[in-house]
This record gives sequence, C-alpha cells and structure tokens, in this order.
Amino acid sequence: MRLRLILVTVFCFTLFQGFSQDFYSLSNDFNKWSVDGAVGFTKPYRSFTSGYWTPKIGFLSSDIGVRYMFNEYFGVKYSLGYNYYHSAKNSKEFSTDQYIMSLQGVVNAGRLLKIQSLSKKINVLAHAGLGKGNLKYGRPAGRDDVDHIFNIMGGLTGQLSLSDRFALNMDITGLANLSQDHSSFDGGPPNDWEAGIVFNGTVGVSYYFGKKKKHADWYLREDVLYSNLNATMDKLESKLETSHKDIEHKETELNKLNKQVALLEQELQQVNENVNNQDEFERSGNKGLDELIDSGYLTIYFDFNSFELKQSSFATINFLQNMMQKNPDLSILLEGFADESGDENYNLKLSLQRAEQVRKYLIELGADENRISIEGKGEVLGTGQKSKLMKQFARKVSVKILR
Repeated sequence: MRLRLILVTVFCFTLFQGFSQDFYSLSNDFNKWSVDGAVGFTKPYRSFTSGYWTPKIGFLSSDIGVRYMFNEYFGVKYSLGYNYYHSAKNSKEFSTDQYIMSLQGVVNAGRLLKIQSLSKKINVLAHAGLGKGNLKYGRPAGRDDVDHIFNIMGGLTGQLSLSDRFALNMDITGLANLSQDHSSFDGGPPNDWEAGIVFNGTVGVSYYFGKKKKHADWYLREDVLYSNLNATMDKLESKLETSHKDIEHKETELNKLNKQVALLEQELQQVNENVNNQDEFERSGNKGLDELIDSGYLTIYFDFNSFELKQSSFATINFLQNMMQKNPDLSILLEGFADESGDENYNLKLSLQRAEQVRKYLIELGADENRISIEGKGEVLGTGQKSKLMKQFARKVSVKILR
C-alpha cells in the first residue's frame, strides 16, 4: 500500500512540474492567488457493512482552499475538506465525519482547449492530487473509532466569471482511498482489498486578489497582443492622417507658389515688352512716341483695389522718366482708371491715387514735378460683366503727351 502511494505521488508531481516548467518562461501580467470555497452534496460509492447505506445524494460536502497559479495554464492548490455521511431511510443508523487535507495540481483546461473562443465568461479547471485525513465513526468501529486514510482525488471545476475579483464555481470531484483500515464508511471491519470511493458535487465562489486586473484563470494572452496591436494600428492611422493633412497643406502651398510664379512670369513678360518698346523708341529717334502711347505701351497696371506699384511697372516708369529727361519741353498727363467693381465714388478716388503714385515715383527718379499732371478718370465703363482679364486692363494709369 505504501509503495503504491509513493509511486502515485512521484508520478503526479513529476508530471505537473514538467508542464509548469514548459510554461514558466511565459509572461505573467496577471494575479496568481485565489481563495476557493464550496459547499454541496456527497455520495460514497463503496463500501458499507451489510444493513448500512446512505441516501442517493447526501448532504454535506464542503471545501475551502488557497490556490496559486504559476501561469495561466498551471497551478497548485492546498485545501481542507469535510464530508458528512449518514444513514438513509430503512438503514441501520450511523454517522461518519470525514476530514481531508489535500495538495493538488491545477490545469486551466479552458485555456488549453481554447474555450475562451466561445465565451470569455466561461472556463473549466481540472485538478488532481493526493489527500490525507481521517474518518471519524459515530458508532463503535472495533479496534478504533478513527480511521486514518490516504486518498487520490481528481475532478473538474466549471467557472462563470462574475467580475475581475469573483467567479462562481461548480465542481465535481472523485476520491479514492489508497489506505483505509476499515472497509466501510459506516465503521465496519477492516478489508484490505476494497477501499472506499466518494463523489462530491459542490457550488462555490473564488475570490481573486492581487494588484493586476485579471487573474490567471481569465487572462488571455491573445487579448493583450490584440490590444497592443490595436494601439499600434491607432498610432499608425493617426500618423497617416497627419501625413495626409501635411500633404494636402503642402499641395495647397504648392498651388499658391505656382500661381505666384505664373504672375511673376506674366509681369516679366510685361517688363520684357516694355524694354523692347523702349529699345524700339530709342532706335526710332523718338519719332514713334505718340504711336507707343496710343498703342498702350506706356500704360501702368495695378492689382484689384490697390494703388501700389507692381514690380513690372518700374521699367515702364523708368522709360517714361528717361523720355522726359531727353525731351525737356515735354509735359505729360497721368490719367488713372478703375474697373466697375464696387462704389463709383470710391473707384474715382482710387483712380486718382493710382495716378498720384506714378507721379510720386517719377519725381523720386528726378522728373520735374511741374511737367507732370494727374487726373482721376474713375471707372472704365462696360467692365462690370467682363472677364477678369478685361477688368485687369481697366485698372491702370495711362500717359498723355502735353506739348
């Protein structure tokens, strides 16, 4: 009997230790300790002295223990149990108390079998190990009223998660006595060839304690990985959205730059035309002056609602100053214009401001202010419904020769 007990003990703990080491390297960001308590029914299967038996389901079976999980797959549990056996109707009267101390290995079968893929609220634990205790008989049992026993036990515990701290347990456990002096649970005579077998069914609660959010019973490594992956994806999506906004902003800025380049090219073209006109005028010996003026070559253009000189206008004004310097008897009239956008009186004032701005720059270049007259002509009629280009040509200062 002792050899059989030793062999079973060595086998169970060797197997348990091997499995635990296989998973020892896994991370353990979870609580490991719990207190498990349960109460329910018991049924001794064998054996009884003739004339003695128990009800089909008898009350009471109870168990309380402390459990420690090495990881989310394997753990160990130390518990104290109590079974009460009593006579059934028409049986000879007896009562027996059984006290058990046990050490069991625990396997989180729900994680191994992927039960969490069906529901994260349901789980199954498997447990098995060895127990030591005694049977205290309520009737004379021959040589001793207390029977010291060793047993092997195993069972399944169904779990329902109530919160991160509590779980409801429903357990079925079977016990087989490896060592028993008496052959029966009623205290009958000893019998070495038939040891007792008991089945317990209990309902209880597990309380989890620790600083982590989840206990090993409910910790899902995949959830942690998915959570980290989702967080990474959120960061990437945020960066991608920011990148899209940056690209859109840069495209907007690029469009603005392209428009500015187009305007600069337009102004450069106008400068080149003015320079060519100046060269043509100088080659002609000033004979084509009236023709240049009549053709609009000596016209200064302005932006919308502005009387500031544009860069492209300086070459024309410089040419005009040179022309006046070479012709001391020449006087000019600067006539300012505006398009029909806005108030008429405002446009009249704006046209005069444009002419005054050209006169002011000519004087800064050295032109005689007494030879320069200005006049605000107001709006160029007929430009209200015209294209932007036509309105651009209306925002100007024209030069007239006063001989």
